[in-house]
Amino acid sequence: YFFSRKINTKSILDKIPYIIIIVYYFLIPKLFPHNIGLINHNNTITNIQNYLFIDRIFLGSYSLLFYTIKFFSPFNLSLVHIYPIKVNGFLPFEYYLSFVIILIMFVLLIYSFKKRLLNKNIIFGILFYLIPISIVLHIIPIKGIIVVADRYTYFAYIGLSILFAIFCNNIIENKIKYSKLIKPYLISFVFLVTIIFSYA
Repeated sequence: YFFSRKINTKSILDKIPYIIIIVYYFLIPKLFPHNIGLINHNNTITNIQNYLFIDRIFLGSYSLLFYTIKFFSPFNLSLVHIYPIKVNGFLPFEYYLSFVIILIMFVLLIYSFKKRLLNKNIIFGILFYLIPISIVLHIIPIKGIIVVADRYTYFAYIGLSILFAIFCNNIIENKIKYSKLIKPYLISFVFLVTIIFSYA
């Protein structure tokens, strides 16, 4: 009986957002583990003074992407996220990948700004996030052993919260294309995330 029924494409498409959410929350903790390494090859704790200026750029891009992702996926939170260990003069691969991702995001951001796709509220939310968080991105050396710290985001996350609130409001008021289609999924997503965050 099951195999004789015709496949309803719409019923399959309805499940895709939920599948994406489940996959996302399983993959992100694997991509950004809470502890990258504790000591270097000389059995001493890695410190920012061991890194070149070019290394600090990659540390900064990783930190920015880390903080952004943690806003949506607060898993593997820890009091201490140790600086990465350089192997043969290179940082772990995810630091270089983070730089590429952040670069693409900034290019898209600048393009959107030039095309006047961003209103004052969105720009305010972006700056409210980037300005405070830029202080702790290691472009300017920070003493200690921590590459990222969850507590650094408490104030800056207000900016991302503003952006998410603007997005939700635009969907509810049907100001975005396909708002009526997205609205049920958005409500389900917020409900599901609230439960997940409460557990996390």
